[in-house]
Amino acid sequence: ANPDNWSHGKPALSFAWAAEEQAQGRPGAMLPAMADPGLLEAVKGEFTYKGEPYRLKAFIMNAANPVRHYFPAGRWEEALSHKDVELVMAIDVLPSDTTLYADVILPNHTYLERNEPLLYPLGPAPDLAYTTRLRTVDPLYDTRDSADIFLEIARRMDVFDEYVAGVAEYAGLDINVLQSEINAAQSAGTPLNEAFLNAAFEATGRLAKPFKGRQMSGAEVEAVIRDKGLFLLKTAEELLAESNMPRQIPLPTSSGRLELYSPLLASFAAAAGYLPNWDPVTVYMPPITRDGDKAGAPLAKDEFYFTYGKVPVVSHASTNNNNPLLAAVTQPKKGAFMGLWINAAKAAALGLRDEQEVEVENLRYGPKIKARLFVTELIRPDTVFLPSAFGSRNPRLSVAGGKGSPLSEIMPYSIEPIAASFMSQEFTVRLRPI
Repeated sequence: ANPDNWSHGKPALSFAWAAEEQAQGRPGAMLPAMADPGLLEAVKGEFTYKGEPYRLKAFIMNAANPVRHYFPAGRWEEALSHKDVELVMAIDVLPSDTTLYADVILPNHTYLERNEPLLYPLGPAPDLAYTTRLRTVDPLYDTRDSADIFLEIARRMDVFDEYVAGVAEYAGLDINVLQSEINAAQSAGTPLNEAFLNAAFEATGRLAKPFKGRQMSGAEVEAVIRDKGLFLLKTAEELLAESNMPRQIPLPTSSGRLELYSPLLASFAAAAGYLPNWDPVTVYMPPITRDGDKAGAPLAKDEFYFTYGKVPVVSHASTNNNNPLLAAVTQPKKGAFMGLWINAAKAAALGLRDEQEVEVENLRYGPKIKARLFVTELIRPDTVFLPSAFGSRNPRLSVAGGKGSPLSEIMPYSIEPIAASFMSQEFTVRLRPI
């Protein structure tokens, strides 16, 4: 958001868009974390920031499939194929609906072939620990780590040293250690990705002193991670004993105690006027699924609330559903994992049967998709549910292509005014047999 962070002196696109929206008296988004607010307008030359055109002419997408990840698919398809976009580059491991629009595809390692270039905290676990991904097999084909791809681009742009220094500062690495590791990797002809990982092992070893009583070497940290899967500095129990809030230390609030009030949301209201979305004390907001006269009316007999979610065998909107082994695991439950869930009694009342193909129409915004029904007792009669992982259109996905229903084709472009997240279930749908 800070223009001073950029050599061109302007904020990132989504923040520029939010500022312009607020300047025009519209709520926009206060902390626009999503990638695409204002993006299509910038591509088409329809977006200005403080009177200047804010143009977007190139896309570099790393492990990203926005045609399936973001909503709606057509918005991204229009942006990626626009006549004024000069370059679309995709870094990926498999064909996807997005790589269909790429001018250049740079092949990445798959997850079994890849070392991460850094260490990272243990995620949702409450222990203070670090981990990383380590490859289990050497790369099979002519592919590269993401770090090596970006470093090679930086070298050809003659900004290699500046790029390395920036990553070191961002990741908390010792630039001298990192440079030494890079020199060694270049001499040995090994991936530079591993130079960053070795520097990260060293940085984590320095963190160990107050917890382990001594500084540990990077080699020791790596050995622990390879043996245990993580480098533990302090358990959750130990952390709670010394840092429990509010018993041991105050909460990060103005009073130091638990407050059911958000100064951050209050600041949004002060800056842009009150909205229920950023009420500093959480208020109930009735879901808006229909507009106008239909808002409070009962659902029609063939009308449903819409929900979606993930299935346990594949990632959300991912191409890993093209894996033959995962496809084989999916097959015995293909109805539940790929079909549109509908309540059994409701299906019977509408004369619909299991595995029947239906048209699903978004009654608020208009788009339609096709789906096969999964009739089950495990859903409410007024609601349908669509798994999100399928619906790819790319015919080069030899296993997954053309199977299931594309969630991103029925979703509208509708965002909320805090983080510009998608309002992805605020509509109803109608089912019609095909």
